[in-house]
Amino acid sequence: MHKHSLRFFVVMLLTIVFTLSCEKTKEVIPNKKMILGVSISSYDDTYLDYFRKELVDYSKQFPEVEIISLNARADTGKQLHDVEHLIDMGADSLIIVPVNYESTYPMTDVARESNVNIVYTLSRPSYLPEDVYFVGSDNEEAGTIQMTELAKLIKNKGNIVVLMGLLTMEDTIKRTDAIFKEASKYPKINIVKKQTANWSRVQAKLVVSKWIKDGVKFDAVASNNDDMAIGAADALKEHDILDEVIICGVDATPEGLRAIKNGEMQFTILQDAKKQAILSFDKAYRLFKGENVKQVDYVPFKLVNTKNYKDFI
Repeated sequence: MHKHSLRFFVVMLLTIVFTLSCEKTKEVIPNKKMILGVSISSYDDTYLDYFRKELVDYSKQFPEVEIISLNARADTGKQLHDVEHLIDMGADSLIIVPVNYESTYPMTDVARESNVNIVYTLSRPSYLPEDVYFVGSDNEEAGTIQMTELAKLIKNKGNIVVLMGLLTMEDTIKRTDAIFKEASKYPKINIVKKQTANWSRVQAKLVVSKWIKDGVKFDAVASNNDDMAIGAADALKEHDILDEVIICGVDATPEGLRAIKNGEMQFTILQDAKKQAILSFDKAYRLFKGENVKQVDYVPFKLVNTKNYKDFI
């Protein structure tokens, strides 16, 4: 081999070895700052706001982690834009509460293409590849527990109305489907109305008030969350018939627990925001560290009623 060619070959070889060595060193730098991007479907949802606050509070134990949280405002297009923005800002891992569980494909694909870890939470996407993760609760379980308890309280007969959350979310669909499935086991129970109130107390009050004015007769309200259940109670109080109707929700938020204490709701189903937040954070953090984690984690729901609500305050 020519002397100059040999020298060039040696230099190139040393350059490649040095480059690979630097890249390897870069991957294992201790205490590297982590940017955690968080996209929440809506800050207006009381439960999701608690979840976000629990996430931020838990992250204080990890000074090397910086959280950047964005509000998707229940807009699928905005959420995709937010995720792209978080990636552009250098996010190492993402935690996403999706606006629409069936429209996560673009967010998932852009994150995977950018080698950004992605953890969905609360609402499980229909598209969940092996390298994409989920933390949440089995929403079918919530609806089943809710309807089973409700049937006991109305002695297996009566008319029920259902308040639904945002129709694009897995939480809404699974909880509502489970209510109907469980109710079908009781021949004397009829679901006479169902309508979305988009997780909102104000909207729920308007919906229930209209049902009352239209002459709809019902013995119980099954709500997909506590805020809408409290909105139903507001409407019933306004029409002076609160004592005639059983009301139940899901989440066991502080507002929901107060409503049970005040006799405005009979029960709710605990969705553990703190545990879900911790599991979501830990999964995103461990992925950043290059550790192997379980793809799916479920946090069980728990019945909270007039007998045990004080245990959750």
